[in-house]
Amino acid sequence: RAFGKLTVMFVVDFSGSMAEADPRSILSFFSCGRASAAMKILAQLKKDSRPGDDIKVGFVSFGNNAKLESAPKPLKDFSANTLNFCGSENESTNYKAAFDKTREALLAVPGNKVVYFISDGLPTIGGNGPVDNTDSTGVHKAAGLTAAQALRTTIENATLNAIFLDAGGAGADAQTYLTQITNDAARVKLATEASQLADKIVELSIPKVTLKDNGLTAELSAPGYPALPVKIESFKQDPAKPGTWIFKTETIKLNAKPGQTAHDR
Repeated sequence: RAFGKLTVMFVVDFSGSMAEADPRSILSFFSCGRASAAMKILAQLKKDSRPGDDIKVGFVSFGNNAKLESAPKPLKDFSANTLNFCGSENESTNYKAAFDKTREALLAVPGNKVVYFISDGLPTIGGNGPVDNTDSTGVHKAAGLTAAQALRTTIENATLNAIFLDAGGAGADAQTYLTQITNDAARVKLATEASQLADKIVELSIPKVTLKDNGLTAELSAPGYPALPVKIESFKQDPAKPGTWIFKTETIKLNAKPGQTAHDR
């Protein structure tokens, strides 16, 4: 399948600075960059999905704390719009709460998981101690990193992406820190203005289920007989049916006595 069983989670910054960094714009029909980015991913999922794929989408917002705005639901039932993605509160930026809430939402979810984390600032709360807009002691960054590592290591088949709206000039510091958060520099994208978020988020391709040509093995089994390895002579995609693979084994010789069933399928 193109995606198989996949859950996409948007984790979106609603801190006070977002009111200025990513406001609703008349140029985008009173939408915002965060909503436009999410809609790009949703459109991609709908375009690339195939019959049989089980795709769900959820949404976490965060400021001082984090809130599960929408538990994972079928792709067709989820929408990203001005009302639910363009919020901001007079609050700080708590990465720890965001990743803890996302991990909680995904704990019992099977299949592949892809997280899109969108923020315009580095952590200013979350560790021990008061709000610190410069995080001078580093405790808030450390708390966020620990929570992100817990998400990546305890949630199976999870990919964490980070899209940073660099409205305050954090630049290199944000790239370095978010690379630690995602554990992969290729999973971090920086935008200098909100209108770029949609283009940046689609650069982070969604991992698809893949099969390796040399990764297929076959085995013949029958009651009362030892298992027999079978050679695969060919293994290829069906050009007439995208997402379908065809394999052919070597000729198998079945031994049986007259009047007995050699095989039942």
